[in-house]
Amino acid sequence: MMWSAWSAALLCWLALMAAPVGAFPVNGNQTVLPVGTELNEDALDRPREVFRSEALGGRKSYLVNLGDVAFSSPAILGGTARQAGISCSTCHVNGASNPKFYLPGLSTRPGNLITTGGLFNFRANNHLLDPVTIPSLRGARYLAPYGHDGRMASLRDFVRNVIVNEFAGPEPSPAVLDAMVV
Repeated sequence: MMWSAWSAALLCWLALMAAPVGAFPVNGNQTVLPVGTELNEDALDRPREVFRSEALGGRKSYLVNLGDVAFSSPAILGGTARQAGISCSTCHVNGASNPKFYLPGLSTRPGNLITTGGLFNFRANNHLLDPVTIPSLRGARYLAPYGHDGRMASLRDFVRNVIVNEFAGPEPSPAVLDAMVV
């Protein structure tokens, strides 16, 4: 009797492991994004950055690794972005801009986005056509004030605002915020 319960559990586990696993569809009739969306998935194949410490044979710090994971994870953003598999790195590929990113209704041309539209956070919707060009983030920590209109003095506050207010994500932990601005 014990052997059959164990065998059944093993068969269930094998069946689950064999089931196809994929991200939420970006195209087609099941997507949460509008038809015509271009996220430039090809850009994700570009080489990543190499830190000076790595070039010298060292490793990235725990904080830098945590920031990389958070930056690449849809889990830090709200429901719609998470379902679509969108993360910070979708718009800022390897920390640079994404000139091909296009979201119908929230982009007026490839490479820009209305961050105050209602798709990602209905409470942030200001009903204005006010797209911002997706910027490169390289060297951003030296370029205060932050935001296209310079509304925030702290990069940490700006990152939190993007996660919580623009993309309706959960409140990030202080450690994640620190890691994302290192």
